[in-house]
Amino acid sequence: MATTYNNFEREDVKQSEFLELLHGLYILEYRNDETWYDIHPILVETLRRRGLIN
Repeated sequence: MATTYNNFEREDVKQSEFLELLHGLYILEYRNDETWYDIHPILVETLRRRGLIN
């Protein structure tokens, strides 16, 4: 999740773990001029407290 949070992208969007997070709406997919990803805003503080993101 840290890579997605910091870079708004994912190296392998077909990876099953990433797809589970995407389908569970933990990670959101955005499409405008390009496709990019971010962690759902509600989860950011929880992930910071757990030390999983900065």
